Amino acid sequence: MFFLGISAFILFFISDINDAWLHSKLLKPAFFLGVIFLTIAVAVLSANGVTTLNLVIRVLFGILGVVFFSLLIYSLFIAIPVVNSYTKPGLKRPVYTQGVYALCRHPGVLWFTGLCFCLYAVFGFPLYAATTYSVFNGVLVLFEDKVVFPKVLSGYSEYSRTTPFLIPNCKSISSCISYYRGQR
Repeated sequence: MFFLGISAFILFFISDINDAWLHSKLLKPAFFLGVIFLTIAVAVLSANGVTTLNLVIRVLFGILGVVFFSLLIYSLFIAIPVVNSYTKPGLKRPVYTQGVYALCRHPGVLWFTGLCFCLYAVFGFPLYAATTYSVFNGVLVLFEDKVVFPKVLSGYSEYSRTTPFLIPNCKSISSCISYYRGQR
């Protein structure tokens, strides 16, 4: 099952390569297939895990895990237009710079890593899987940040000059909060 998760990241790379250069309709499903593979791998590895942490700690990490999962889904599938982002390879589109994407250029990495380690605490999701998947995700976003996104997202160079790569700073946190305050 661990290797099914690894294959998910290979599919994410294929999806990005397709988006930037190949523009093949045949490879369009690579991203969503990767999501399915990763979801299955994480679910099965979590279900088969063993944890020795007490119930209170597990509940606290469970609540935090729900927050990380919600932020991950929001960042990847709600905050940005899904159809243009994942189903139209080669389409040059504007970079999205508001909300969670004002925090840093790849907020999903933060939420995914947090989720993996919460799953470790709550269900005994293997630490080697949490670490490996988080590292693969980091390598993926580095590839996206330096190679893919400057090619497919208009305005990405300016965005990368004004917004942190992974670790939010005071200015980016303030921008994110201001955006959501203005949404009310």
